[in-house]
Amino acid sequence: MSLSARFKTSDFYRVFNFKSKAGQVRTLQLINTPTGNIAHALTSGALYTAFLAENGIDIVRVGIITFIPYITWLLSFFSPLILSKFRMRQKVLLFNDTMYYVCVVLATTVMPKIVQDPGQKTFWFAVFLFIGNLVNALFGSGCASWIARFVPEGKDLNTYTAYTNLLMLISLNGAGILASIAASALEGTSYLMELLFWLRIAAFVLFMGGSLLLYLIPKDEPLDEKEVKVSLLDIIRVPVRSKPFFLTCLIAVLWSVVVNLNSGTYSFYLLETAKVPLWYQYISAVSGAVGGILLSGVFRKLTNRTSPYWVVGFFVMVFLIMEGFYVMVGPNTVLLYVVLSIMYGFVNVGFSMGYNSLFYLKIPKGANKDLYATFWNMITYVGCLVGAAGGTALLSVFEKMGMVQLFGHAFYGSQVLCMVKGCLMGCTLIYLIKVTPGLARDLKK
Repeated sequence: MSLSARFKTSDFYRVFNFKSKAGQVRTLQLINTPTGNIAHALTSGALYTAFLAENGIDIVRVGIITFIPYITWLLSFFSPLILSKFRMRQKVLLFNDTMYYVCVVLATTVMPKIVQDPGQKTFWFAVFLFIGNLVNALFGSGCASWIARFVPEGKDLNTYTAYTNLLMLISLNGAGILASIAASALEGTSYLMELLFWLRIAAFVLFMGGSLLLYLIPKDEPLDEKEVKVSLLDIIRVPVRSKPFFLTCLIAVLWSVVVNLNSGTYSFYLLETAKVPLWYQYISAVSGAVGGILLSGVFRKLTNRTSPYWVVGFFVMVFLIMEGFYVMVGPNTVLLYVVLSIMYGFVNVGFSMGYNSLFYLKIPKGANKDLYATFWNMITYVGCLVGAAGGTALLSVFEKMGMVQLFGHAFYGSQVLCMVKGCLMGCTLIYLIKVTPGLARDLKK
């Protein structure tokens, strides 16, 4: 069989092609995956922390800036009502992306060139992040529900997730590695801020290019009338009544609390307290990219044979064990952090392959996907808010106390926060053990 014939009969071509509207959207989504994730790498993680630190933002203010956007998602409750007014969606979604990236990326990048006082900078960071995320809270669910209309089921869903996940890992981690190496080379010089500034400008261009690709190329078609008629009560009532979807959503809520407990502050702790070089924080990116290339096929077969629920549960257990070692990372144990980072990159390949499928698994056939996407986003962002705000509150207390004495040893506040995070991971694992047998049953193979 020729290469062309083998390609046309492959799982990849069955899912990603231009033969149908669904295949076209999935293919464009695949193309947008690397550009969007390169942009995300340039505006998040250690580079974002370095950008804030260079602007004089301390660790507590970093935590505050991190959780402010999540507050706006409480207003996403009204999203389906607003979206129901638009039967033609793609221009609305393009407007949402434009407003979001102008406020969250462009404005926050240019503002520090104008405002000098760190307190005023924190205020304007908060304002622009609030505005951008408010617009996204009201319209952003439409993106998830629009994409969900074209996502396949069963093994094809695992194929879709595997390839988008692979491209995400390679592009996100590759861009982060290169940018962090450049930033590390300029660390302590006056050129670091200029580099971070232009990286964020480049990210804005990439973000907007991806939005234009997704929302201008496919032909815009009106939704069925039944899909856009909703009431305010439906936004809560309909998803909650779908027990499998609701139980799946709770997995995402618990994990949102866990990962956001120290997501905005641990990188700051590594840079400023543990004195870990900036590029060390991208060691996991290297192993993640390598792991994505070497292990994606293995994890896809594992997911096909079991289910995304079992895969997520297994890797949460691995993360829980690793978190016990993260507690011991400090100024004198940088090598331990290196080992954990290498492990994290490989483990995250499998976890993200299972986790990224969860939203699509239990949406009832023919359902109004706006309702399910909004409900999922709303309560998972509440989880993010609880995690980020709770972690920041705990850390502000620990920072005032200085070194915390536990079990006869002294720990920094960020290390204690890792202990709390581990406890919450344990709760998530218990929940997964309880609900997975029922949820994994009857999934299409």
